[in-house]
Amino acid sequence: MDWETTGRIASMIGAMKIEISGTQNHSFTMQEFRDRFKENFDYDF
Repeated sequence: MDWETTGRIASMIGAMKIEISGTQNHSFTMQEFRDRFKENFDYDF
């Protein structure tokens, strides 16, 4: 993947982690992640 997409993925993972209090208690499917990515960045990877 290109650097822009890779950076956006990393940014979204970080954002999703801090939305939930505590450690290692977040979970999502790949499809949920891809849907949220498309909603936020207006393209799919």
